[in-house]
Amino acid sequence: DTCPYARTHMATFKQATQQLNQLIKAVPAELAAAGDIPETPVLASFARVNVPGDHAFGAVFINIFKEDMQPFKGSKNVALVYTVGALGRNKRAEGEEAPSAEREALVKKTKKDFLEAIYLTGQNVMAAVVV
Repeated sequence: DTCPYARTHMATFKQATQQLNQLIKAVPAELAAAGDIPETPVLASFARVNVPGDHAFGAVFINIFKEDMQPFKGSKNVALVYTVGALGRNKRAEGEEAPSAEREALVKKTKKDFLEAIYLTGQNVMAAVVV
């Protein structure tokens, strides 16, 4: 993927899966040294994963933008919080590849399971933001 945010998220996600329930911080120099990201528009990137596995469902990512890369050049646009919610259906957005059979095992089949996963995702976001 050529998107610097996607590459940054994947690099920090990879680190966070090794340390569940811990906020992982990566600065651009660390990412570049690892060969993951040569140049990013962020000062720092964070990830927190609360569920084991190689999927990002429930994960949270935080990017702190470099000053010259802040959206709309506003002082209030300094960071982005992004999370990946639970799967309620095994579908993909139009134009994306078809979902795999393995992905079906990650679908929350009952309303209770889905709401619990969303609740845990919210807890994960709060744990990442309020440190």
